[in-house]
Amino acid sequence: MKPRYLIAVDLDGTLLDDQKQISQETVEYFKQLSNDGHIIVLASGRPVRTMVDYYNLLELKTPMVTYNGAHISGQNSQGFEEFSFKFPKEHIFEIISEMEGAITNIMMETLDVVWLDKPEPNLEIFYASKHVDIIYGDVFKNLTEDPLTLIVNLKDDSDETKLKVLQSVRNFPEYEIRFWHSSSYAELYKKNMTKRDGIKQIAAYYGINPKYTVAIGDAENDIQMLDWAEIGIAMINGNESAKRHS
Repeated sequence: MKPRYLIAVDLDGTLLDDQKQISQETVEYFKQLSNDGHIIVLASGRPVRTMVDYYNLLELKTPMVTYNGAHISGQNSQGFEEFSFKFPKEHIFEIISEMEGAITNIMMETLDVVWLDKPEPNLEIFYASKHVDIIYGDVFKNLTEDPLTLIVNLKDDSDETKLKVLQSVRNFPEYEIRFWHSSSYAELYKKNMTKRDGIKQIAAYYGINPKYTVAIGDAENDIQMLDWAEIGIAMINGNESAKRHS
């Protein structure tokens, strides 16, 4: 009997093309993998609301790893216990204060609310949805909940700016900063809340041995799952960090 695999796949830069579409050939391929009994898991930095159309297109019934592992959504899987990690807002305020002078915009969100210092068109794929409330303005005044994410726009690409952003978490050894591939953005994450940790949880739920796992990605936020999976595949268009860990 052939083993059943868990196949975790990133969206942007991996499953999606430059127009944020999945080719029909790819759709049919992943549907066939599902029909053959394999577990297909979407693993992305996106929120559920901007992943669900792709999930439905692939006709999946499995959990999703969202917010780079900060939220595991059960979706159509029966009996799977959803999980979320939220940053205490007091931590967020201290970290943002430490970044002062190095960033030009701030975005945070929960499942149904987004807080932005000011509009950020390049991040619309994350918050452009009729199912989310968007609150603009001073986040120190407006943030009322512990958020799932913190994303900041760097003022420039200099080493000095990046160092200041990295040092913003020096009082929080459980957190790290990750810079986005080919962009001016950086995000906060908890060290043991990554895509890797999400797919480990899902593999355990389905009783899949780690030696029957595959991860496919293209960027820094995929590194941990590429390392953990038995087969790690970095996209040819991916950055060098991802390729080194595949």
